[in-house]
Amino acid sequence: MTLEEIVQQLKDAQTVTGAQTLHHEARLKEHHQWLEDNELAYAKHREMMADLDIKITQIAAAQLLSEEATRELKAAQTATEAALKAFIDSLRKAGNGHN
Repeated sequence: MTLEEIVQQLKDAQTVTGAQTLHHEARLKEHHQWLEDNELAYAKHREMMADLDIKITQIAAAQLLSEEATRELKAAQTATEAALKAFIDSLRKAGNGHN
């Protein structure tokens, strides 16, 4: 192999290495952008999940209050029904004014 051929091979190798380096740098830049995009998406996801957790907690608390109110209404209804039954029974015992 002549000196000129060796020099040409070195130039060709340098050209290939330069192209590979440019390709690698472009891919590295794309990867960094991908990482940044994913970090932003993950931060938004965490924020959304925190908001959802707050809303679920509020719904659960409202459900507990609703259940308690329903129990109180049922208790009041039962007491009212008992009082009404007692009143009706007292009216029946009293008769129609004839003993």
